[in-house]
Amino acid sequence: MPQNLDNKKIIFYGKDFGAYYKIENVIKNDFDFQFSISGNGKKVIDLSFKAISEVQLYSVSVAAIIAKTLGVSDEKIKKAVSEIKSFSGRMQKLQGIKNSIILDDTYNASPDAVKMALDTLYTYKTNQRIAILGMMNELGESSEEEHKKIGEYCNPKLLDWVVTIGKDANKFLAESAKKKGCQVYTAKNSTEAGNFVKEKIRDGAIVLAKGSQNGVFVEEALKPLLKDKSDFNKLVRQDSGWMNKKLSSLAVDF
Repeated sequence: MPQNLDNKKIIFYGKDFGAYYKIENVIKNDFDFQFSISGNGKKVIDLSFKAISEVQLYSVSVAAIIAKTLGVSDEKIKKAVSEIKSFSGRMQKLQGIKNSIILDDTYNASPDAVKMALDTLYTYKTNQRIAILGMMNELGESSEEEHKKIGEYCNPKLLDWVVTIGKDANKFLAESAKKKGCQVYTAKNSTEAGNFVKEKIRDGAIVLAKGSQNGVFVEEALKPLLKDKSDFNKLVRQDSGWMNKKLSSLAVDF
């Protein structure tokens, strides 16, 4: 932290040691998470939030903490939390073909975020789990190592297919996942990845899609998998400017 920062005005929150406001008693149900927030050892509020991943509880918690600090009633906070909807590409749940569920986390990707997304996928009880993993951009010299680590994090007992998109994902992540025992397919672009999964998907499958944007654009892999084509507009980066960029980068086929 900058030395001139007034630490007395900084309040930490989360689940780890040192947080003033703690996220506690987390219970994952079929349709939501139930959890509580405590402050300085005392319960502040109990909440229920329709989320796919526990990670999503952090932004909701800090919003609730600010609201409580400003004197907003518990009733209003709970009502507001119940009305929050997922943003495009940020752990959004979509209906797929063959009664599948798509976990759309395609906005961007970093090593920790990919691991947390995989953890979420692993929690689902289903007869088939598929992870579509795009390259993580902007990792510099650590790119090879970080992609290999994600490949090692892929659990062959919990994944039926790992589908990779992008240079470093296809080379390092795919190779590492194969060594771990995973069944892996390397796609030349996101469109091919989606068409491959469409051929392999079974009834009731859970499909996770995660990756960075430029040159990868994993959201395009979801188009062949969506049950309702009108849900295309729920995907991230769908305006004409982005679509032209995707075409020019050869990240998609039309």
